[in-house]
Amino acid sequence: MKNVSAPLMTLLTSTSTNELCICDLLTITLNDGTVVCLSNADQDVTWNGQLYSSGSGNITFVRSKTASKIGVEVAEMDLTLMANTSAHTEGLPTLQFVRNSGLDAAQVRLDRLFLTAWNAPVGIINNFLGRVSTLDVTRTAAKIKVKSYVVMMDLQLPKNTYQPTCLHSLYDSGCTLNRASYSASMTAGVHSTQMYLTTGTMTQPAGYFTQGYVQFTSGQNAGERRTVLSSGAGAFGLAMPLLYPPAIGDSFTAYAGCDHTSATCTAKFNNLVHFRGFEFVPVPETAL
Repeated sequence: MKNVSAPLMTLLTSTSTNELCICDLLTITLNDGTVVCLSNADQDVTWNGQLYSSGSGNITFVRSKTASKIGVEVAEMDLTLMANTSAHTEGLPTLQFVRNSGLDAAQVRLDRLFLTAWNAPVGIINNFLGRVSTLDVTRTAAKIKVKSYVVMMDLQLPKNTYQPTCLHSLYDSGCTLNRASYSASMTAGVHSTQMYLTTGTMTQPAGYFTQGYVQFTSGQNAGERRTVLSSGAGAFGLAMPLLYPPAIGDSFTAYAGCDHTSATCTAKFNNLVHFRGFEFVPVPETAL
C-alpha cells in the first residue's frame, strides 16, 4: 500500500478537480552524501524545500516502468541520464564523473509529484527505492540499472565476519577518524606522469599515504581521485592512470592510507579502541 498525505488524498478524490500537473522527481544520493535532484517537468519544481532541476537544465533522464509487488522479488528500473558538456557533478563533467565510478552504490529514489500548478505542489507518491547496480556510459548518456533494496538479501556473508584485519573502511562512521586530519595539500612536480607523481612538499614518512588516495584540486585532472599504491621519497605511485598528464604546479590533496592491522591503528592513528579485527582467532587447522 502506498502512503499518501491527507492533502494529496483530498486532491485525488475530489470530484471538483479538473486538471492536475504531474511529474517525476529523481533523487540520487552519492556515497559522500551529495544529493542530485532532477525532474522531468517542463520547468524547475520545488518540493519540501528542495529544488528539482527540469529538462531545460544540463541533465535530463528517462526511466522504464516500475511495478509494486508483495514478496521478495527484486524490482528493477532502467534509468538513462543524458548530460551536455556544461553539466558538471563534483567538479567533473557529469558523464566523466559517472564513468569514474561516481555512482557506485548510490541510492536512487523516484517519486511522482502532484501539483495544482507548477508552483503549487500538493504531495508525492513514492514509486521506487533502490541503489545503482550496473551501468554503461557512452559519449552522450549513462544507462543505469537500479535494483531495489531487496537485492541486499542476496548477500551470503554474515553481518559480522571474523578476520584478522579491521572490518571498517578507513574514515567511515565505524572508524570515526576525520580524513581532513590526515591529509596534506601538495603540488605536482617535475617528471610527474599519469601513473607517477613527484612532489617536493612531502614530509610524511615512507608508506604514510600507501593504500590511501590523492584527489586533484586544480588543472585538467581537477576532481580526479586515484588510490595510492606506494608513497615515499617525495613521490606517489598510483593504482590507475590519471586522465591527463599533470602539469607542474597542479595541486592535489593526499590522504593517509591504512593496512587495517592493529599495529597501524595504534601507532599511526591512535585509534585502537575502534579497531574491529580479530587477530587472535585461531586458523581453522589449529582450532579446537
